[in-house]
Amino acid sequence: MIAKFFPWYSEITRPQKNALFSAWLGYVFDGFDFMLIFYIMYLIKADLGLTDMEGAFLATAAFIGRPFGGALFGLLADKFGRKPLMMWSIVAYSVGTGLSGLASGVIMLTLSRFIVGMGMAGEYACASTYAVESWPKHLKSKASAFLVSGFGIGNIIAAYFMPAFAEAYG
Repeated sequence: MIAKFFPWYSEITRPQKNALFSAWLGYVFDGFDFMLIFYIMYLIKADLGLTDMEGAFLATAAFIGRPFGGALFGLLADKFGRKPLMMWSIVAYSVGTGLSGLASGVIMLTLSRFIVGMGMAGEYACASTYAVESWPKHLKSKASAFLVSGFGIGNIIAAYFMPAFAEAYG
């Protein structure tokens, strides 16, 4: 069915499709996790008694962690392989997300969001190269375009689930 609309799709092998899909799922979860904190920041600020400035700093903690995670996971991926480090980067931001949910104060929450940022940037560095390098040269731009769509889809999913989070934790 897909090949009817996208003839080039039949050129892609199952391992190439799997590489792209697994990397894309990582991007979806990145987008979900990254945006959810912005959607529920008003609840976090009220719960922890944060000022607007403290809330803004908390929201940027993931951005601050990104350069460190991108460099760390990127270097390790060159040594140990992109696929294993892609998986470890997803574990890293999942742990950061879990710690965010368990945070009892602003310092722990900020540190956990820093870990989230490190894992996200590691996932970007590893997943994009892992997926795109596996595709034929003339189709790499299609793989890359599909891959980055995952982040936006994750944002949309976070927006959809935001009311449920607000009701459950607000």
